[in-house]
Amino acid sequence: MAWCGENICLGIGKEYIILNSTTGATSKVFSSGRSIPLVVPLPSGELILGKDDVGVFVDQNGKLIQDGRICWSEAPSSIVNHKPYGLARLPRHVEICSLYAPYPLVQTIVLRDVHLLQQSNNCAIAAVGSSIYGLLHVPVGAQIVQLTASGNFVGALALCKLLPPEDSSLRAAKEASIHIRFGLLEEGIKLFKDLAGCSLEPDGLTLSSLIYGYCTKVEEGNHYLNSMRSVHGIEPGPDHYTCMVDLFGRADLLQEALNLINSIPDGPHSETRGALLSATRQHSNCNMAKFASVVPEASMERKVANFENIENKIFDPGICLLQQPLFQ
Repeated sequence: MAWCGENICLGIGKEYIILNSTTGATSKVFSSGRSIPLVVPLPSGELILGKDDVGVFVDQNGKLIQDGRICWSEAPSSIVNHKPYGLARLPRHVEICSLYAPYPLVQTIVLRDVHLLQQSNNCAIAAVGSSIYGLLHVPVGAQIVQLTASGNFVGALALCKLLPPEDSSLRAAKEASIHIRFGLLEEGIKLFKDLAGCSLEPDGLTLSSLIYGYCTKVEEGNHYLNSMRSVHGIEPGPDHYTCMVDLFGRADLLQEALNLINSIPDGPHSETRGALLSATRQHSNCNMAKFASVVPEASMERKVANFENIENKIFDPGICLLQQPLFQ
């Protein structure tokens, strides 16, 4: 049972029923299928109603919301709303899905036989045997980066709105970067110009996205690369040079790409040479390919150093929530 506006949603038997608290009128919504009814109220006034392994979104009157459904791996015993995610209690683990369309699965936490999943002010509480776990958000900025990297641009943009007001420059920079990576170059450029108009500085990620987003517009991409140091006081890094080499390569300007590589202060990284090698293959330039395939010893040392650090990245806490024991 849960309130939804002036109505009450009831799960009776295997049916969902909306009861108007003023008139007493009732209306059937749909069946819960083989599972017991599960009603989850959301801050927006909408509801998630469980039907087997699907969470269906309905409005306050029980009407289906178009394309509003979350698919779990199996029927959950309970669901907790921890904005902007829904956490489902399953027999062998806890599944976390975004509450923004298309409602993707973003993380699975292995916790067997959770007998209670409860929302608190700052975290979700999971009780397992004699232990209690707190499921805590990692920093919003880290969530945005990881969701963007996984291609969940809608979820990443939704998280940008959760950044505090004092981080307005960070929010605008991340939104511009996500728009560009999502293929919405015009929206990204508009946000970038809004940053400049408000005397807010973009970050390196925003500028690399701008360079990459221009596709074959070499002059525009080169302009942003050159402006990094002179205008924004940001030293170009391997990602920025790689984006620009890729831009030159797509425009069949391989000599310009080579000149840029030779101008990199600490020498090219393997990713930068890889972008040039890919372009030589695309344009069948064997002479340039021979140069691009030769990896200097310094670059090899950097590659080995990066490989040694991979273990730390594999054991990353996760995309959205971090499991921490509170009491044992």
